[in-house]
Amino acid sequence: MSIRQHHFLAAVILVITTAVVSGQITVSVTTDRSNYIDYEPIRATVTLKNNSGHLLNFSDSQDNGGFLAFHVQNFRGIAARRADTTLNPVENLILGPGVSKTLTILLTDFFEVNATEDYELTARIGHRRLPSDYISSPVTFHVQTGVIVWENYVGLPGDSLDDSIRSRKCTLRLFHVGSGDIYYLQIEDDGFVYSVYRLGPKVHGVKPHCDIDALSRIHLLLQTAPRLFNYWVFDHNGKLKIRNVYMITQTVPRLLSDPDVGRIMVAGGRVAVNGVDFNRQDDIDEAPIEPIETILPK
Repeated sequence: MSIRQHHFLAAVILVITTAVVSGQITVSVTTDRSNYIDYEPIRATVTLKNNSGHLLNFSDSQDNGGFLAFHVQNFRGIAARRADTTLNPVENLILGPGVSKTLTILLTDFFEVNATEDYELTARIGHRRLPSDYISSPVTFHVQTGVIVWENYVGLPGDSLDDSIRSRKCTLRLFHVGSGDIYYLQIEDDGFVYSVYRLGPKVHGVKPHCDIDALSRIHLLLQTAPRLFNYWVFDHNGKLKIRNVYMITQTVPRLLSDPDVGRIMVAGGRVAVNGVDFNRQDDIDEAPIEPIETILPK
């Protein structure tokens, strides 16, 4: 068993009862959010500082072996299942004396944390030249499954008319965060989740308009403020193709479909002007501007 594998195995069986944050290396960890949707990427930021007075080379060799490992458990003390036990985020790190480094890690590369739970995360750093390992203070986060508001299936393009038509399930869901609910889009099939995309907050008003056009694109029109509607068009992979904002005038924006050609467009209202009618982030609560970066197994 290699040094790296040994340390990751030790991290699995370790029961974390205290948080060591000072010593020859200091380590801290934070997450980019406190509330996540299931299958949404979880980004952890780790800050390391070398107080040993010596250069530390974390390359995976007999003389310089070092590692960074994570431990995730729910509030019942049950450890999250590991997706990959061989990854070492600091495999090529060289940390000079007195130097600090900040690393951003996609935690969902390491763990399966898709169940509705409260979780606790700690980071653990070690090096062959140091007398002990060092553990960060814990950080907590919540993962939750949203409630389905709308669902439909989109067919995938094929290479031949004889090919079986494959499809993916598209759902508009509501996710509770803070003092309200946020809409998000999820695209999946029986084996994988291809996209999780936060859209905007739920407000009292017109119900969401959702449809699929002849090109297998998903059209969503949501009222996200008293007079504002957001309009998104996604492809079957969850890639954003169109994004516009509309305002209520004498008419209310709505999706209009041409049944003869399968075209979908926005009718009513008018296109809103950023900086005049709204500010880009005013109508979105913590929403990212990109879809999920990794296709995750279910």
